[in-house]
Amino acid sequence: MGPEAETRRENRQRRPGHRRGQHGFDGCFLKFSTDAATQYLKRTTNAQLTTAFAPIMQQSLDKVGATRYYAQLATTYNHMPLGKSVQAD
Repeated sequence: MGPEAETRRENRQRRPGHRRGQHGFDGCFLKFSTDAATQYLKRTTNAQLTTAFAPIMQQSLDKVGATRYYAQLATTYNHMPLGKSVQAD
């Protein structure tokens, strides 16, 4: 390790609260919860992503027959006295 790298390492270690893995930001998302960034993206992009991907997913499920098999499974399950019925759609 060269002298410049050593100086940078020492300076990082002297900073209050510095820990390995922190990247120089105050962790604004992480102050509230460990999944705050995920929740933000989910809240702000979920509707658009659902709209964009729903037709693609439906086409793929129809192509392999998954929707038909699930409908058959749901019908059979609903005829059993297990409690709550499920919807096939």
